[in-house]
Amino acid sequence: MPGQIASALIPELQHEAIATRKLLSRLPVDKRDWAPHPKSFTLGRLATHVSQLVGWTGTMSKIQTIRGMCINHFIHHRGQLSLYLRLNDVPLPNLYGPSADEQ
Repeated sequence: MPGQIASALIPELQHEAIATRKLLSRLPVDKRDWAPHPKSFTLGRLATHVSQLVGWTGTMSKIQTIRGMCINHFIHHRGQLSLYLRLNDVPLPNLYGPSADEQ
């Protein structure tokens, strides 16, 4: 069973990694210090955090790692990154289909 779960999740995680690389490639260097609010990450810090999430495993169980860090936490911050880019008029790539910028 664990092997079947891994086999099912690997293609999905690979797809998410490709989508994330597309998003990170749009990061405008001149906006890396921009933040939507004083309590928010800067755009550069958020992009760095998103790029490092894959390496976070710590002492969590495999399912906690996969669900909590690799999927939920990752998607949460990638959504933030999409919003940050949109607020800076950066065209968004297609992640799950055409974006409004790539139709």
